[in-house]
Amino acid sequence: MTLFCIYIFNRYGDTIFYKQWKRPRSVPEGEGSLVGGFIYTLQHISSQMSTTGTGGLRAVQTPFYKLHYFQTLTGYRVALLTDKDMNTAFAQMVLAEMFKGPFTSCVTKCPTYTHAQGVVISGSEFEEGLDALFRSKKMI
Repeated sequence: MTLFCIYIFNRYGDTIFYKQWKRPRSVPEGEGSLVGGFIYTLQHISSQMSTTGTGGLRAVQTPFYKLHYFQTLTGYRVALLTDKDMNTAFAQMVLAEMFKGPFTSCVTKCPTYTHAQGVVISGSEFEEGLDALFRSKKMI
């Protein structure tokens, strides 16, 4: 299992966090906006086709990578790019754990972080917690 990168978007569609690990190529300018638009469009199409109206987008696979998608009830969206062999159910479980652990303790409960448009996650505490979680799951 190879973890390439992670994007976290707020409810406004802003990229509030990005980190890469074993990425084969450099990041093109504006990729965060492209990834955000891509998952928004796929989620919208998925919800239009769903009988429940909530959609069912969990992962999209290309010949080169797999994009795992996770969304919270509060509107945070995550795009986790991995190799094609990553199990989708496992990735969903890890992303849910990320929001219950490092995200809640380092972002949600942080008195200096405001959940407003244009505010990004800064500081190393969240990044270190994310690395520790992914290491414990043997993803990096």
